[in-house]
Amino acid sequence: MKNFPRVLFVLLLPAVFILFLSCSSAPEVYQSNYFGSLVLNESNDLDYIYSNPAFNLRNAAIQVTEFQMLAPEPEDEDDEDDAEDVRWAEAGSRFKDIIIAKTNPEISSKFGIDLTESEADFVMEGQITEFHRGSRAARYFVGFGAGAGYLVFDLKIIDKATGTIVIAAHHKRFAGRAWDDLVDLMNDVASDELPDLFKNVIK
Repeated sequence: MKNFPRVLFVLLLPAVFILFLSCSSAPEVYQSNYFGSLVLNESNDLDYIYSNPAFNLRNAAIQVTEFQMLAPEPEDEDDEDDAEDVRWAEAGSRFKDIIIAKTNPEISSKFGIDLTESEADFVMEGQITEFHRGSRAARYFVGFGAGAGYLVFDLKIIDKATGTIVIAAHHKRFAGRAWDDLVDLMNDVASDELPDLFKNVIK
C-alpha cells in the first residue's frame, strides 16, 4: 500500500498527458455581443477572424463608416510634445479616412475591392475598445517590448440587403515604437492588418 500513490500517478500520467494535448491543440475562439452569435477563430495574421462562405467580396464596393470610440479618452501627458494629434471626438472618423487611404491601394488591385465613403451593397463598421499610448520609461528601463502602446478594435463587414455579417475581426495591435500616438496605430492597422484580413478571406 505504501507504493499505491506512486502506482496511481504512473497510471494516470498518460491520461493527463493526452488531455493536455487535446486542450492545447484546440483552436482558440472569440465571441462578443458586437458580433451576435458568431464565433471568431484564431488566425495567423490577426487575432481572430470570421468569414461567411456564402459571400465573395471580390470586385465589391464597401462603404466604410465612422468607427465608434468605446475606449476612454487618454489623460493629457505632462510633456506637451506628446499631445494627441487628433481630437478624440473625431478619431472614429479619422480612422475611416485612414482605412480608405491606406487599405484601398493594397486590396483594390488584387481583389477589385473599392473601399469608399459612398453608399454601397456592403458596409464596414467598427469600434475601438481599448487604446494605451505606452510608457517611455518602461520601454527605456525594461526593454523587450515593455511599455509598448496598443490598440484593440472590432470590425465587421455587413451585407446591407440582409444584415448578414460577411467578415468579422477582433485584433490587438501593439505599437512598433515605445511611444505611438493613436493615428500612428491606426495607420499601422490600415497598412498591415486590414490588407492581411482581406487576403485571408477573399476567395
